[in-house]
Amino acid sequence: VNAAALVVVIALVVGLLNALLKANEEVLTLAEQRSRELEVSNREVQEVIAAERSARDQQRLESQQLQESVSEYLTFLDKVSAGDYAAKLDLDMIAAQVQNPDIVRLGEALNATVDTLVEVLAEFQVLQQRYLREGWNMFLESESVERVYRVVDEEARTGDVSQFEPLDAALDARKLVVRREDAAIPIEFGGEILGVLGLRRHEGHWTAEDVALIETITDQLAQTMETLRLIDTTQRQVQREQTLSDLSERFARAFDVDLLLQSAVRDLRQILQVDEVSVYVGPSGSAEPVDAGSAVKAPGGDVV
Repeated sequence: VNAAALVVVIALVVGLLNALLKANEEVLTLAEQRSRELEVSNREVQEVIAAERSARDQQRLESQQLQESVSEYLTFLDKVSAGDYAAKLDLDMIAAQVQNPDIVRLGEALNATVDTLVEVLAEFQVLQQRYLREGWNMFLESESVERVYRVVDEEARTGDVSQFEPLDAALDARKLVVRREDAAIPIEFGGEILGVLGLRRHEGHWTAEDVALIETITDQLAQTMETLRLIDTTQRQVQREQTLSDLSERFARAFDVDLLLQSAVRDLRQILQVDEVSVYVGPSGSAEPVDAGSAVKAPGGDVV
């Protein structure tokens, strides 16, 4: 009995041991599986962290590159604003700095815009100089101003300044020229020469302060001359419009063609200050009046 009981006890112990070993194997298997899962999760987390770090680094790099490009653009725009229309964006450098085609296209658009601006400004300057030149030619032809003024011995009078040796040199050089006791400087406005100023000093010499003062005064003189010319042109335009308005009223009061033509030739002769005005009434292409009554002339103010 004791032996049988011992066998039973041993069998039970062996069974328990086997059960414990099996349970332990299952626990080890689960632990290994969990460990592998944790390892995979950890690797995935590390990959995510590395990807995020790489993305942040790339974002930081792109941000830095963008700031550098913006700085290039701002420098470029500052140059253009300051009048340096020859400035250009280095698109190759920008393309190497920023891997962003939109930024490069922006630079291309800015370069093209400045090129167009330069062309427009050049055309505008040509038109402005032509307008200025024609305006001054008309102003001088109107004899509203004497061509030459001189001050000698405290007295201002018109006269000849050809005795100033550096006049032609100053006009050719478009700047102040000093030769011995004489000096000359162009009076320039808007790229057009309006005249020339000659000066003579019998004693002493021309200093740097004298030159700076002469240049400043000449600039102010040119601006004021242009302002006064514009005022004179405006006044003439107003007077012309008033004259046309008066003519229209007088023409409207004419009762027949003869009175209208007589009034027209009188007024035109007076307004245009010509010696004779003729009006021919007849078929187109006819150089001669149809009859004696078809020509109205106003020589010396008389109507025929």
